[in-house]
Parts: sequence; structure tokens; C-alpha cells
Amino acid sequence: MERKIVKEDFKNIGIKARMAYGICCLENALVHYNKNISEWEELLSLLWEFPPKQTMYNEWSEKFNEYTPSTIFEYSFKSGEWRCTEETYNYYKDLYSRTEKPILDIIEQLIKISDEALYVGMTKYSPDTLAHVETVLD
Repeated sequence: MERKIVKEDFKNIGIKARMAYGICCLENALVHYNKNISEWEELLSLLWEFPPKQTMYNEWSEKFNEYTPSTIFEYSFKSGEWRCTEETYNYYKDLYSRTEKPILDIIEQLIKISDEALYVGMTKYSPDTLAHVETVLD
């Protein structure tokens, strides 16, 4: 019988490993829901760049934040206000509108993990990011 992975398994694991585990969960969810992985390559590639080089934190975070479901669904595209093109915005809006909620939830948790790591600080074994890992596990 397989043992279920629980939050306590991540207490002594650093932020990079927590983020990597979350990305693997996203990849598994995409497979589970029979998603075309090639449609997700750009986002997955961006996620696997975490953590960005020290000097690139803000740029990486702003780009990833722009691609999250909550941002895409909440804000309309206005040229000059987005780093991406209107074509990219529409691509993600269409992609997310065809995507199951558990996948969208994992993406949102990944942005929370990365934001806390980047803006609160990449503290070793951060309890702040552990809560988001727990949500991904659920």
C-alpha cells in the first residue's frame, strides 16, 4: 500500500524542492485530465526556471503573475499595461477557460509559493510556503 504524501514530509525541504514538487503535481494533473502538454510548454518552462537569478526575481515574478488564471480572468487586455502580447493573453484566456479547476488551483498555489519566496525571502524551510504546498497536496 502506498503511503500518502503529507505536509510534514515537506517541513525540512527547501523552497526549490517545494516548488519543483508543485510543478510535478501540475504536470501530473495535466496528464490526468488528458491535456495536450504542448499547449502548456511555455508556462511549464517558465515555472521550471524557478528560482530565477537573483537579479531577475522581479522580472520572473511579474511575467509569471501575468500568466496566472486569476490575472487573466480578472483583467482585460489593454495594450501597454501587459508585458505579453494580446495574442498571448488570448491564448492563455482560451487555455484556462478549457481547463479544470484543480489545474488552475495548482497554478495559483505555485504563484503564492514563488511570491512568498521572492518577496518575503527564501528562508530555509519556510512555514509560509509550506501552507501552499499543503493545498497542492490536497
